[in-house]
Amino acid sequence: MRTRPINFLLTPLFVFIILASSFAGEKEKAVSTTPECRFRSNEWQVDTSVTSMICAHGAGLGGNLGVAYFWSKYFGLGLDDSIVGHKRWNTVGAIGVDSLQADFFLRYPISSWNLAPYLMLGGGAIWGSNSQGVGHLGGGVEYRLTPNVGFFMDCRWLYGTSDFCDSTKGDVISMTLTRIGMRFAF
Repeated sequence: MRTRPINFLLTPLFVFIILASSFAGEKEKAVSTTPECRFRSNEWQVDTSVTSMICAHGAGLGGNLGVAYFWSKYFGLGLDDSIVGHKRWNTVGAIGVDSLQADFFLRYPISSWNLAPYLMLGGGAIWGSNSQGVGHLGGGVEYRLTPNVGFFMDCRWLYGTSDFCDSTKGDVISMTLTRIGMRFAF
């Protein structure tokens, strides 16, 4: 029996290809990494901001300091104090107004954008020419530059049983409290 030279050369080549492919290893798997969320659970925040207060009878500008604690990425409690020089539209001079507010926060972090829109619900008190308790509802957004430093902007609608901006009683409070500032998270 005579062997053909081509079979003699091809047989080892096929054996080599089969053995090489069996030892080639696994294919590379694509690994997708999700960006690290800069909004954390068990996070303390301290913020400072410029504040404006606007109602039907006047407006004012001032400053705000606040502190908040988020026990999860989504839920937190906060307390802040705004001091505003409020001027009525039809008068000369401004009065100092202090607004102390407590908040329940509901936020939704978007990790890929380092952004967290949030809602606020709470209440507090305002002091000035007269004093009274108020409730509020509002929302805002925070952008984190780093896990510990961010910028925020929010606005609350304050409501109550008598108009703080007017000396007449029996009306309804309706004013906004807007804040723009920096937030530090720990």
